[in-house]
Amino acid sequence: MVTASLLQQLNQDEIRAVLAHEIGHLRHRDVTIMTWVSAVPLLAYILARGGFELLRGSGRVRGKNAGQAIAIALAVAILSYLVYFVTQLLVLYLSRTRESYADAYSGAATKDPHSLASALTKITYGLSLAREDKEPSGLRAFFIADPVKAADDYSTLREKMAQYDLNRDGQIDRYELQKAIETERRSHWRRANDLFATHPPAIKRILMLEEMEQEIRQGGVPANIYKYV
Repeated sequence: MVTASLLQQLNQDEIRAVLAHEIGHLRHRDVTIMTWVSAVPLLAYILARGGFELLRGSGRVRGKNAGQAIAIALAVAILSYLVYFVTQLLVLYLSRTRESYADAYSGAATKDPHSLASALTKITYGLSLAREDKEPSGLRAFFIADPVKAADDYSTLREKMAQYDLNRDGQIDRYELQKAIETERRSHWRRANDLFATHPPAIKRILMLEEMEQEIRQGGVPANIYKYV
Protein backbone atom coordinates (compact mmCIF):
# COMPACT_ATOMS: atom_id res chain seq x y z
CA MET A 1 0.00 0.00 0.00
CA VAL A 2 1.33 3.45 -0.95
CA THR A 3 0.63 5.92 1.86
CA ALA A 4 0.20 9.68 1.59
CA SER A 5 3.30 10.16 3.77
CA LEU A 6 5.36 8.02 1.39
CA LEU A 7 4.29 10.14 -1.57
CA GLN A 8 4.99 13.38 0.31
CA GLN A 9 8.41 12.54 1.74
CA LEU A 10 10.02 10.47 -1.03
CA ASN A 11 10.91 11.40 -4.59
CA GLN A 12 9.87 9.33 -7.60
CA ASP A 13 13.01 7.17 -7.70
CA GLU A 14 12.78 6.44 -3.97
CA ILE A 15 9.11 5.47 -4.26
CA ARG A 16 9.96 3.13 -7.12
CA ALA A 17 12.73 1.57 -5.01
CA VAL A 18 10.40 1.02 -2.03
CA LEU A 19 7.75 -0.57 -4.27
CA ALA A 20 10.42 -2.85 -5.75
CA HIS A 21 11.38 -3.85 -2.19
CA GLU A 22 7.77 -4.85 -1.49
CA ILE A 23 7.54 -6.72 -4.80
CA GLY A 24 10.68 -8.54 -3.69
CA HIS A 25 8.79 -9.76 -0.62
CA LEU A 26 6.03 -11.06 -2.90
CA ARG A 27 8.47 -12.75 -5.26
CA HIS A 28 10.17 -14.46 -2.32
CA ARG A 29 6.79 -15.52 -0.82
CA ASP A 30 7.78 -13.92 2.46
CA VAL A 31 4.26 -13.45 3.84
CA THR A 32 3.51 -17.17 3.46
CA ILE A 33 6.89 -18.27 4.79
CA MET A 34 6.85 -15.97 7.80
CA THR A 35 3.25 -16.90 8.67
CA TRP A 36 4.04 -20.60 8.74
CA VAL A 37 7.33 -20.38 10.66
CA SER A 38 5.82 -17.95 13.20
CA ALA A 39 3.28 -20.63 14.14
CA VAL A 40 6.00 -22.76 15.79
CA PRO A 41 7.01 -20.33 18.58
CA LEU A 42 3.35 -19.37 19.02
CA LEU A 43 2.34 -22.98 19.69
CA ALA A 44 5.31 -23.47 22.01
CA TYR A 45 4.32 -20.32 23.93
CA ILE A 46 0.75 -21.56 24.33
CA LEU A 47 2.03 -24.88 25.70
CA ALA A 48 4.36 -23.09 28.09
CA ARG A 49 1.58 -20.85 29.38
CA GLY A 50 -0.68 -23.87 29.77
CA GLY A 51 1.98 -25.71 31.77
CA PHE A 52 2.55 -22.78 34.10
CA GLU A 53 -1.20 -22.35 34.60
CA LEU A 54 -1.43 -26.01 35.63
CA LEU A 55 1.37 -25.42 38.13
CA ARG A 56 -0.49 -22.45 39.60
CA GLY A 57 -3.46 -24.71 40.30
CA SER A 58 -1.34 -27.64 41.50
CA GLY A 59 -2.14 -26.89 45.16
CA ARG A 60 -5.60 -28.32 44.60
CA VAL A 61 -4.26 -31.57 43.11
CA ARG A 62 -4.63 -34.59 45.40
CA GLY A 63 -3.80 -38.27 45.12
CA LYS A 64 -0.77 -40.51 44.89
CA ASN A 65 0.03 -39.35 41.33
CA ALA A 66 -0.14 -35.65 42.16
CA GLY A 67 3.63 -35.25 42.42
CA GLN A 68 4.17 -36.97 39.08
CA ALA A 69 1.54 -34.78 37.39
CA ILE A 70 3.18 -31.62 38.76
CA ALA A 71 6.62 -32.79 37.57
CA ILE A 72 5.27 -33.47 34.07
CA ALA A 73 3.54 -30.07 33.93
CA LEU A 74 6.76 -28.35 35.03
CA ALA A 75 8.84 -30.25 32.45
CA VAL A 76 6.37 -29.42 29.66
CA ALA A 77 6.30 -25.74 30.66
CA ILE A 78 10.09 -25.38 30.81
CA LEU A 79 10.74 -27.34 27.61
CA SER A 80 8.03 -25.46 25.73
CA TYR A 81 9.40 -22.13 26.86
CA LEU A 82 12.91 -23.09 25.72
CA VAL A 83 11.50 -24.15 22.34
CA TYR A 84 9.61 -20.85 22.15
CA PHE A 85 12.73 -18.81 22.95
CA VAL A 86 14.97 -20.60 20.44
CA THR A 87 12.43 -20.71 17.61
CA GLN A 88 11.53 -17.05 18.18
CA LEU A 89 15.20 -16.13 17.68
CA LEU A 90 15.21 -18.19 14.48
CA VAL A 91 12.04 -16.46 13.24
CA LEU A 92 13.60 -13.04 13.90
CA TYR A 93 16.76 -14.11 12.06
CA LEU A 94 14.65 -15.26 9.11
CA SER A 95 12.75 -11.96 9.17
CA ARG A 96 15.99 -9.96 9.00
CA THR A 97 17.28 -12.16 6.19
CA ARG A 98 14.09 -11.75 4.14
CA GLU A 99 14.33 -7.97 4.53
CA SER A 100 17.87 -8.07 3.18
CA TYR A 101 16.74 -10.26 0.28
CA ALA A 102 14.02 -7.74 -0.56
CA ASP A 103 16.56 -4.90 -0.42
CA ALA A 104 18.85 -6.77 -2.81
CA TYR A 105 15.94 -7.50 -5.14
CA SER A 106 14.99 -3.83 -5.22
CA GLY A 107 18.54 -2.76 -5.98
CA ALA A 108 18.81 -5.22 -8.88
CA ALA A 109 15.30 -4.60 -10.26
CA THR A 110 15.65 -0.82 -10.34
CA LYS A 111 19.42 -0.83 -11.01
CA ASP A 112 19.43 2.02 -8.50
CA PRO A 113 20.25 0.72 -4.99
CA HIS A 114 21.17 4.22 -3.83
CA SER A 115 17.53 5.33 -4.13
CA LEU A 116 16.42 2.63 -1.70
CA ALA A 117 19.24 3.59 0.66
CA SER A 118 18.04 7.20 0.53
CA ALA A 119 14.42 6.10 1.06
CA LEU A 120 15.37 3.98 4.08
CA THR A 121 17.09 6.98 5.67
CA LYS A 122 13.97 9.13 5.23
CA ILE A 123 11.59 6.38 6.35
CA THR A 124 13.62 5.57 9.47
CA TYR A 125 13.71 9.25 10.36
CA GLY A 126 9.96 9.59 9.81
CA LEU A 127 9.17 6.52 11.90
CA SER A 128 11.44 7.76 14.69
CA LEU A 129 9.27 10.88 14.97
CA ALA A 130 5.87 9.28 14.43
CA ARG A 131 6.12 6.26 16.75
CA GLU A 132 8.67 7.19 19.38
CA ASP A 133 6.30 6.87 22.36
CA LYS A 134 4.07 4.04 21.17
CA GLU A 135 4.00 0.50 22.49
CA PRO A 136 5.56 -2.35 20.47
CA SER A 137 3.23 -3.91 17.93
CA GLY A 138 3.00 -7.48 16.67
CA LEU A 139 2.94 -6.05 13.16
CA ARG A 140 6.46 -4.61 13.37
CA ALA A 141 7.85 -7.13 10.88
CA PHE A 142 5.45 -5.92 8.19
CA PHE A 143 6.91 -2.40 8.09
CA ILE A 144 9.81 -1.63 5.78
CA ALA A 145 11.69 -0.55 8.93
CA ASP A 146 11.05 -1.36 12.59
CA PRO A 147 8.88 1.47 13.99
CA VAL A 148 9.69 0.57 17.60
CA LYS A 149 13.46 0.84 17.20
CA ALA A 150 13.41 3.60 14.59
CA ALA A 151 14.59 6.38 16.93
CA ASP A 152 17.65 4.44 18.11
CA ASP A 153 18.24 3.13 14.59
CA TYR A 154 18.27 6.61 13.08
CA SER A 155 20.52 7.96 15.83
CA THR A 156 23.00 5.11 15.21
CA LEU A 157 22.78 5.68 11.45
CA ARG A 158 23.72 9.36 11.75
CA GLU A 159 26.58 8.57 14.12
CA LYS A 160 27.96 5.78 11.92
CA MET A 161 27.70 7.72 8.67
CA ALA A 162 29.61 10.61 10.24
CA GLN A 163 32.21 8.18 11.54
CA TYR A 164 32.73 6.49 8.16
CA ASP A 165 32.88 9.74 6.15
CA LEU A 166 36.62 10.06 6.67
CA ASN A 167 37.21 13.07 4.42
CA ARG A 168 34.04 14.84 5.65
CA ASP A 169 32.71 15.49 2.13
CA GLY A 170 29.18 14.30 2.97
CA GLN A 171 29.49 11.11 0.90
CA ILE A 172 30.81 7.59 1.40
CA ASP A 173 33.27 6.79 -1.39
CA ARG A 174 34.45 3.29 -2.35
CA TYR A 175 37.38 3.23 0.09
CA GLU A 176 35.26 4.52 2.97
CA LEU A 177 32.53 2.03 2.08
CA GLN A 178 34.89 -0.95 2.28
CA LYS A 179 36.28 0.28 5.60
CA ALA A 180 32.75 0.71 6.95
CA ILE A 181 31.71 -2.80 5.86
CA GLU A 182 34.81 -4.33 7.45
CA THR A 183 34.19 -2.46 10.71
CA GLU A 184 30.53 -3.49 10.87
CA ARG A 185 31.36 -7.14 10.22
CA ARG A 186 33.87 -7.14 13.09
CA SER A 187 31.37 -5.66 15.53
CA HIS A 188 30.36 -8.52 17.85
CA TRP A 189 28.21 -6.15 19.94
CA ARG A 190 26.19 -5.16 16.88
CA ARG A 191 25.51 -8.78 15.96
CA ALA A 192 24.44 -9.59 19.52
CA ASN A 193 22.21 -6.53 19.62
CA ASP A 194 20.55 -7.59 16.37
CA LEU A 195 19.33 -10.94 17.76
CA PHE A 196 15.99 -9.54 18.92
CA ALA A 197 15.36 -7.25 15.94
CA THR A 198 12.82 -7.83 13.17
CA HIS A 199 14.90 -5.81 10.67
CA PRO A 200 18.61 -5.41 10.03
CA PRO A 201 20.02 -2.09 11.30
CA ALA A 202 19.54 0.75 8.82
CA ILE A 203 23.30 1.28 8.61
CA LYS A 204 23.86 -2.36 7.57
CA ARG A 205 21.12 -2.17 4.92
CA ILE A 206 22.44 1.10 3.51
CA LEU A 207 26.03 -0.12 3.35
CA MET A 208 24.87 -3.25 1.52
CA LEU A 209 22.91 -1.17 -0.98
CA GLU A 210 25.81 1.21 -1.55
CA GLU A 211 28.07 -1.80 -2.16
CA MET A 212 25.60 -2.97 -4.81
CA GLU A 213 25.60 0.54 -6.27
CA GLN A 214 29.38 0.45 -6.67
CA GLU A 215 29.24 -2.95 -8.40
CA ILE A 216 26.46 -1.87 -10.75
CA ARG A 217 28.40 1.25 -11.75
CA GLN A 218 31.43 -0.87 -12.56
CA GLY A 219 29.88 -3.74 -14.45
CA GLY A 220 26.12 -3.94 -14.30
CA VAL A 221 23.87 -6.09 -12.12
CA PRO A 222 25.84 -8.93 -10.43
CA ALA A 223 24.84 -12.48 -11.36
CA ASN A 224 24.20 -13.27 -7.69
CA ILE A 225 22.55 -10.28 -6.08
CA TYR A 226 22.13 -12.13 -2.78
CA LYS A 227 25.86 -12.42 -2.16
CA TYR A 228 25.63 -9.07 -0.38
CA VAL A 229 23.13 -10.33 2.19
